[in-house]
Amino acid sequence: MFDIDKWEEIISSLKKNKFRTLLTGFGVFWGMFMLMVLVGAGNGLRNGVMKQFGDFATNSMFVWSNSTSMAYKGFPRGRWCPYEYTDVEILKRRVKGIKVVAPQMGAWGSGGSGITTHGQFKGTYTLQGQVPEYYQVDPADIVSGRYINQMDLIERRKVAVIGKRVVEELFVPGEDPLGQYICSGGIYFKVIGVSSSRHSGDWADEQNKEISIPFTTCQMIFNRGNTVDNFAIVADDDADIDCVENDVRRTLADIHSFHPDDASAMGCSNVGKQFAQVKGLFLGVNILVWIVGIGTLLAGVIGISNIMLIVIKERTQEIGVRRALGAPPLSIIGSIVSESVLLTMVSGVLGMLCGAFLMEGVASLMDASANEGFVDPTVDFNIAVASLVIIIASGVLAGIIPSQRAMAIKPVDALRDE
Repeated sequence: MFDIDKWEEIISSLKKNKFRTLLTGFGVFWGMFMLMVLVGAGNGLRNGVMKQFGDFATNSMFVWSNSTSMAYKGFPRGRWCPYEYTDVEILKRRVKGIKVVAPQMGAWGSGGSGITTHGQFKGTYTLQGQVPEYYQVDPADIVSGRYINQMDLIERRKVAVIGKRVVEELFVPGEDPLGQYICSGGIYFKVIGVSSSRHSGDWADEQNKEISIPFTTCQMIFNRGNTVDNFAIVADDDADIDCVENDVRRTLADIHSFHPDDASAMGCSNVGKQFAQVKGLFLGVNILVWIVGIGTLLAGVIGISNIMLIVIKERTQEIGVRRALGAPPLSIIGSIVSESVLLTMVSGVLGMLCGAFLMEGVASLMDASANEGFVDPTVDFNIAVASLVIIIASGVLAGIIPSQRAMAIKPVDALRDE
């Protein structure tokens, strides 16, 4: 391994046919370069999608009431089954694996037209009745002030947490909105906090235009009684979200007397299932990336193996002389494999570095342009280490078959070769 004479011999052999060496090494270089680019691009797409989720509780779901499609317990089909605030405690008690149940209520069509004013400014925003637990479902950054707390619910305070887009449109630049009042649906609310979405894209724009008020205040002001629009439910990290969904459906069916198999009676958006599908999609993308990348690299390795066969053919007499003088088989095999590994290592490492640096450059440009669908397309250190192992293994593989061919040559036949 550390025989200087052997390495000088290998380097000299490679220098004799510079153009052939360059073309042979380019195959490995290109395979490793493409692998790094594909891995980086896959990471960029995955990071872009995950950024849109922000810190959203992925093992969660939203459920809401719909009209029934089956007659049940004497009730006709087409009956509406509104869910109620009291369902929260029942769901927590009966359904195993639930961490959070957060009821939500919108003020649509109940005097809360969405038009909100402050002084001479006005805009159309989403007004939502929320509970403090919803912050565990879809947390947002509180830029200033605070979020809705339990005392706000108990005392039915007319307070509001507004998105940063609302601040930009309703307040003079530099004006502190905390403690001031906004008017929505003819009702004045005191601003107690300013929030900023952790999502990206349209999702963030919508969230930054929301106004959150205490759930009980929304019930009272807009005369919604005890009903809720939907429940945001977060399951435990180790819970099966599909099982939780089925248990929630059976529990609500028992409370509100609709058939447990009536799929129409309960609407559900299973975020956990959707998130698992996204993860499965990117797992497939990663597998495809590695298949294509390693396939391209393998083509370069085969090229090196073929060239080593040619090199052995050219050096047949030399191999014969060495074997006739008593050179051990491992010495000849080591020489051929070392030459293959050196050529593969140099080409592969150059390809790996060029691909990684290219994706680093793309990542910096993406940061500068604030691209939201393609984020941080870089290659992490573990992938680089794995690639280095692949390069070394490829070099050994490219040299084993030719070395076996060299050992199959008889010394007498090698000395006769012309």
